[in-house]
Amino acid sequence: NGAWYPRVTRILSVKAKPALERFLKEVGMERAEEIKTKSAEEGTVMHEVIQKIAIGEKIAVPESARPAAEAFEVFHKERGIFFHPEFVERPIWSAAHRYAGTVDALAEIDGKFGVLDIKTSTGFYPEYNLQTGAYVQALREPEIKRAVSLPRDIETRWILRVDQNKTCARCAST
Repeated sequence: NGAWYPRVTRILSVKAKPALERFLKEVGMERAEEIKTKSAEEGTVMHEVIQKIAIGEKIAVPESARPAAEAFEVFHKERGIFFHPEFVERPIWSAAHRYAGTVDALAEIDGKFGVLDIKTSTGFYPEYNLQTGAYVQALREPEIKRAVSLPRDIETRWILRVDQNKTCARCAST
């Protein structure tokens, strides 16, 4: 309705991140910016690849993303994950708490309907729970459920971490 709300990820950027602080000290600010930019680019590619595979769209998978894409295809089929195409990269908001965000996907896994967030980081971080929790909270508001035409109630949330490294079974290199 023309109102501006801050993004959930921006709100969470004020949270202390000890692992990030250690990383910055280790590599220095200039190198950290280079790594951050490269990681963001890689993350964008992986999001697009995973989302396209999940909704059955054809995509030219870059060689650098091929191992992760192939692993996701197997995981996707084994688990019977269904991504709702109309809810991939869908903007949402909370009228009650005045924040906004973009969900990577709303999906069904094992019969449950929920928010699925794709991460390409090297680990799981506490703010992921806060981010997905905020999305679930917003999507449970009656006004928002109607506005985005949810097909059913949100039951849960998942974080799909796409590991972009593979360890060699023989020599343990990555």
